[in-house]
Amino acid sequence: MHSPFHNADLPLRKASRVITGMILAFSLLVGSTLTVGAKSGEFQKHITEPMQARAQLAAENKLRVQDVVHAKERTQELRLKKLADERAEIEASKSAEAARQQARASTARKTVAPKAPAQTQNAPQPQQNTGYSLPPMQPFPSDSYKEAVAKSKAEYEARVAEMNAKYESNVSKTNADFEASRAESQAAFDAFKAEHGM
Repeated sequence: MHSPFHNADLPLRKASRVITGMILAFSLLVGSTLTVGAKSGEFQKHITEPMQARAQLAAENKLRVQDVVHAKERTQELRLKKLADERAEIEASKSAEAARQQARASTARKTVAPKAPAQTQNAPQPQQNTGYSLPPMQPFPSDSYKEAVAKSKAEYEARVAEMNAKYESNVSKTNADFEASRAESQAAFDAFKAEHGM
């Protein structure tokens, strides 16, 4: 005695057989197409070679970007080293100038008074010149010394400000060049992808 669902199962079985047959036919079609394409060279021409070309171009673009980045980093490193050397030179000049000023100040302070000869009771006493007076002593440090120090400090600060501005300009230019180069490489790669339908 057949199941009441026997008649309903027949269309499902037929559909499953049809689907299985279609899958097998599609697999055979794909396999035969790949075989024929591999033998005739069409597979290599339309699939293998474009994929290899795309992979090679991607690798070349990656190397190009890495070279640009390395060159920019090296240039920036050299610029920073140059600026650091200039700063060190300015600091050394400032220290040397301060040492010279200090040496001048200490030399000016060391005024050695002449030693008076020993007087005896019988020796004639020199007459005192009441009409002569010593010139007034200049205050230390003098105005000229203060002006020289202020001028040196102003020149140093101006040089430091100039170096900082130059450094900021170089950093900005380096970053702008790097971004422009990276954008150019990316645009070329995108154009290649669009051209080859990647």
